[in-house]
Amino acid sequence: MSFHRRDLPGSPVSQGSFSQRSQRQSALALEQQQVKWRKPRIWGLLVLALLVGLFMSVGKAQASPASQTQTTTRTFPVGAQPDLSIADTDAGFIHVHAGSNNTVVITTTIKSKSGPLPTVNYATPDSNHIIVTVTDNSPTSDQNQVNFDVTVPTSIDLELDASAGDITVDGIQGTGHLQSGAGNVTLSNTTLSGSGSVTASAGTIIFAGSIAQGAAYQFQNSAGNIGVILPSNTNCHVDASTSSGSIQSDFSEVHIHTVDLTGAEGEGDIGSSNPSATLSLQTQTGSIAIREAAR
Repeated sequence: MSFHRRDLPGSPVSQGSFSQRSQRQSALALEQQQVKWRKPRIWGLLVLALLVGLFMSVGKAQASPASQTQTTTRTFPVGAQPDLSIADTDAGFIHVHAGSNNTVVITTTIKSKSGPLPTVNYATPDSNHIIVTVTDNSPTSDQNQVNFDVTVPTSIDLELDASAGDITVDGIQGTGHLQSGAGNVTLSNTTLSGSGSVTASAGTIIFAGSIAQGAAYQFQNSAGNIGVILPSNTNCHVDASTSSGSIQSDFSEVHIHTVDLTGAEGEGDIGSSNPSATLSLQTQTGSIAIREAAR
């Protein structure tokens, strides 16, 4: 006859089982309490991250001001055959065209993507000389642009320097010293007198006009083409050369030959056999075209 053991409530085995259950319940309650505390911490971290991002975006906006544009117009009374000099140290164009009598009207548009605007300085040593310069007030000059639109008398002498922009001249008679660092230079309906030069470093030079008797001009390009359009009654000695490119001429007096396989030279007297005017055309890399204007 066998007997099965039954643990009574007050026995040692029953007390051990009860103790284990109590420990498990306490651990479960502690874990639930930790989860309750962990959720507010996560939300607090998220709010903190949003606030930090907001302050950083506001600071960045304050450090990078919005772009600015400023346009001004200045009028200068001048006498006969005035002289205008513009030295533009920032990117931008210089447009000069005839249209006023005894006045020079300069409209300047300044654009800045960031930082302070450049300053345009005007000097008039006398009533017939106007000197315009640009002072860059920002450490990052590539963010600025200064454009000049100038209306002048027909007879005027020009000295224009654009560091990184186009130069256009229309309807002018006088001497010219024009230079662009990274842009095109275009002269149309223009008569060049005296001695001067037209220079481009990385652009195209186009001249459509006349060379006055006794004038001497050099057109020089480092990496670009040169094109001239001359009237049929031109009297001028032409000397042209390119290190890498071709030369074409509508005037049969200009004799062209190849140099070192890739280059070319051309020379001749257009019009009279001994003209007093001279025109030199030189480019390192580019072609030269000498065209006759339509009659």
